[in-house]
Amino acid sequence: MKKAGKILIFIIFSIVCALSLYLIFMQMTDYNPKEKVTLDINNNQSVPLKTDFKYTLMTYNIGYCGLDDSQDFFMDGGRGSRSKSKEKTLENLTGIKSVISKYNPDLLLLQEVDTKSLRSFNIDEYQNLIDTFSNYGDTYAFNYKTNWVPVPLEKPMGYVNSTLVVMSKYNILNSTRYQYPGKEFWPKYLMDLDRCFDEAVISVENGKKLILVNSHLSAYDKGGVIRKQQLDYLSKYMKEQRDKGNYVIIGGDFNHVIPGSNPDNFKHKEPWPEWLKNFRQILNLKDINGYMMPIHLL
Repeated sequence: MKKAGKILIFIIFSIVCALSLYLIFMQMTDYNPKEKVTLDINNNQSVPLKTDFKYTLMTYNIGYCGLDDSQDFFMDGGRGSRSKSKEKTLENLTGIKSVISKYNPDLLLLQEVDTKSLRSFNIDEYQNLIDTFSNYGDTYAFNYKTNWVPVPLEKPMGYVNSTLVVMSKYNILNSTRYQYPGKEFWPKYLMDLDRCFDEAVISVENGKKLILVNSHLSAYDKGGVIRKQQLDYLSKYMKEQRDKGNYVIIGGDFNHVIPGSNPDNFKHKEPWPEWLKNFRQILNLKDINGYMMPIHLL
């Protein structure tokens, strides 16, 4: 019995030591960017936007090319966090590029584009996309950069390097990463996304600017406390840009029911996710117009 007790104590001690070392390592290597970070612009195009001209914009969460219809993501009650295989990831990436090519947008906002992640088998999806669509300039911001996500336990997500990408056929004057306020509790935030938006300032021939924002808001915070902070921040930013006389387009993955849309239009059998809220539920607003403002380049 004494021997068994010593073995049990040794096992518990080893687990505590391993966990402590893991948390120390994660804290020391935590990605902690400033509120505003200037971003590089790659392959920038020279043509400005025209006024009174129709342009197309696509926003597309590609789900790291791993969230096809065969997957069951663990945060939504499933068990998985990785793509099925490297081959399936490449197959999904090919399909995603086909969709983009079909619509051939002038402006493109992409979310969950991995550069090197265990969940997507280390495929540099960003590089693959910009190599394929070489007629676009681009700018990207990391919004998930962590050394090890230990869940789900049977097959952890592992290390993640993922980005928001803005692609434009028109001249990008400058680009900035804006860090959203609000964090999950410690140590969860060490493994969570660093929520942000990527601002690309597009030149317009009339001398004004189009502020194009690629955003990925939080989804799973209980009570929507963090989401409200993010939406308040985004609303203030929008108003500031409007007051400057700029055109503003906010796109991306909102993780909310957008006013005017009806999720019941989709044929699905899954129950309504508890985390999916309407903007009004988070902001406690009767009138959403202060947050959703239509913009026309006139």
